[in-house]
Order: sequence, then C-alpha cells, then structure tokens
Amino acid sequence: MRYPKLLHALSLFKDLAPSACKVVIDIGVQHRTPFLMQVFPDSFHHLFEPVSLYFEAIESSYSRANIAHQLHGLALSDRGGKIYLHKKSNDGTGRVTHSEVLEQRNPDLENLVEIE
Repeated sequence: MRYPKLLHALSLFKDLAPSACKVVIDIGVQHRTPFLMQVFPDSFHHLFEPVSLYFEAIESSYSRANIAHQLHGLALSDRGGKIYLHKKSNDGTGRVTHSEVLEQRNPDLENLVEIE
C-alpha cells in the first residue's frame, strides 16, 4: 500500500486550490522548513521560533530563497500564563538542538542546557 508523503500531499492541495494558501504559519521553525518553502514560495510565511540562537539562520534561509516572511521570536502554546523555555542538546554535543515549553521549570529534564 502506498501512502502520500507530506510534500506530495501539500503539492496536491496547492494544485487543487491554488489561491487557498496565501499565508503560511510555521510554528517551531528552528532553521527553516524546506517542504513549506518548496511548496509555498509565493505565500507569506509567519515564522514562530523562540530560540534566538536560530534567528540568523532563519533570516538567511528565507531571504536567500526570496520568500516574504516575518520572524516572530516567541513560542506558541495552547495554554495561557507563564511558561519556561527549556533548551536541550539531544545530540550530546552541548549545543541547543531542541526546545520545549513547560509551565514549570524542570532542571531534571534530560539533555537540558538552559532554562529561560
């Protein structure tokens, strides 16, 4: 049995309704989201990323691709109130590779580098 891949599914969506996606909302960009950049290069991209370490790479990637965008340096959540950004190094190098937002500080979180 064959299953469509994400890139293929988005391309089909765009072909079926070309004017339906004028704006892309991308949550947790990290460096870039290649499949959204490839399928929707003419759409305006709102990019949400809380880790400032990635801002320069994001701006560079989207500017080089000539994609209209706005970078929002914040995390989005389905809950209100104060949250804490936990930066983690899941590859063991000590550099930040992932982040997670939690309602309380958790200094015991595996691979933790920093809490903001």
